[in-house]
Amino acid sequence: MQRLYEEYLEGLLCCVLSSAPSLGKLYSIWEHFTSWIEPPDAQHRALGMKMFTGVLAFAVQLLPQFEGSPDIPEVGDMAARLGLMINDPEETISCKARACMYLLAQILLYQRGQDMRGAEELRYKREMEQSQVQKYRDLAKVGEGLRKILLEEQRKSFLQRALHAVHSRQMHISQAGLVFLYAILGEASCLMGHKEKEIPIRVVNKLFIITGLKELPKDLQGHSLLVTSSSVLASLQPPTLAPAALSAMAFLALGLSIQSIYLILNVSGQ
Repeated sequence: MQRLYEEYLEGLLCCVLSSAPSLGKLYSIWEHFTSWIEPPDAQHRALGMKMFTGVLAFAVQLLPQFEGSPDIPEVGDMAARLGLMINDPEETISCKARACMYLLAQILLYQRGQDMRGAEELRYKREMEQSQVQKYRDLAKVGEGLRKILLEEQRKSFLQRALHAVHSRQMHISQAGLVFLYAILGEASCLMGHKEKEIPIRVVNKLFIITGLKELPKDLQGHSLLVTSSSVLASLQPPTLAPAALSAMAFLALGLSIQSIYLILNVSGQ
C-alpha cells in the first residue's frame, strides 16, 4: 500500500510538471519537498529524496519541451539544499542526493544550450565504507562543479543556504555547509590541501571562527561574491548583548576553543 501511494504521488507530481515544463515549475514542486528532507526522522528524509529524484529524472526527459528560464536565482538554494543531503549519515539518502545533483546539473546545462556531459563530474560513484575525509572531498567536488554551472545570482543563493547550514545545530549539516561555502567561493583547497588527518581539524576550527567568533576566516575575507552579498555578511555580525551576557558568551567561546585544541592534540597524537 505504501509503495502504491508513493507511485501515485510521484506520478501526480510528474503530471503537474508535464502540464507546463519549466525550471520555475520544477522549483515550485521542490518547495513542497523542503519539509520532507529536513525532519530528524530518516524515513521521511529518504522518502522525500526518493520521490524528488524521480521527478528530476522525469524532468530530464522533458527538457526538449522546457520553457527557457535558466536564470532563476532560487535554483541556487535548491542545489545547496540537495547538496547538503550528500553528507547525510543514511547512505541511501546520500546516494539519492548525489543523483539529484547530477540530474539538476544536466537540466541547468541544457537550459543554457551547453553540453550536458559537463555534469559528468557530479555523477555518483559508489565507494564502500567511505571515510569522513573522503566525504568532505566529495562535497568539495560537487560544490566546485556547481560553481562552474550556476549563474552569479544562483551562486549567491547557494552561498546564503550554505552559510545558513553552517549555523545549523546538526553537525553533519554544519560541516557540509562549511565545505560548500568554501567550494562555491573557489577556496576548497584551503580546507582540502593538507594531510588527511588535518582536514577534520581545519573544518572544526573554521566552524568555530564563523559561529563562535562571528567572523569570516582569513581565506574568505574580501571575496567578491561575499562582498556583493550584504545579507550574508550581515548574518555574521555578533548580536548586541547585555553586559551580564557578555561574560557567558566569553565563557562559551573559551569552552569551544579548548574543545578545538583538544581535538587537534588528540588527532595529532594518533
